[in-house]
Amino acid sequence: MEENKIREILEKYWEGETSLEEEKELRSYFASSQVSDEFAPFIPLFTFFEQEQLVEMKSEITKPVAEKQGGKVINLRWAINVAASIAIFALMFLVNKQLKQEPNANQFAYEDTYQSPEEALKEVKLALLYVSEKMNKGVSTTAHSLEKMQPLDEIINVPDRR
Repeated sequence: MEENKIREILEKYWEGETSLEEEKELRSYFASSQVSDEFAPFIPLFTFFEQEQLVEMKSEITKPVAEKQGGKVINLRWAINVAASIAIFALMFLVNKQLKQEPNANQFAYEDTYQSPEEALKEVKLALLYVSEKMNKGVSTTAHSLEKMQPLDEIINVPDRR
């Protein structure tokens, strides 16, 4: 009878659903000398808490008190704030100066690459032909790879036969 009761309480213990009284009952059972061989592996788990309560500290732990050192504590926060403000104003000044400059005449000069529109059209057609060939090659390679993977797809998508 008692083994069944202990088994039930252990099941609740593993699920985290035991009360404090049931946990006390488990600890007292495993502290006794009448523990069944079936439950022997759990003895260290439940006796650990009892053993650890008997441990005593050899000395008191105290937090060391730092001795005050002579001298003045200087707060540099105001100096950092002033330096940051100066940096912001300098940056604003430089940006404003850059924006007010007159644009250079050659700065936005447009230079035509080709001598005639027909020559430019010819180059555009060649570039588009090149891109089209590469795209078609990629599409055919992808289609070929997908054909190879079709048997795998059929294996993976087989309906469940339960």
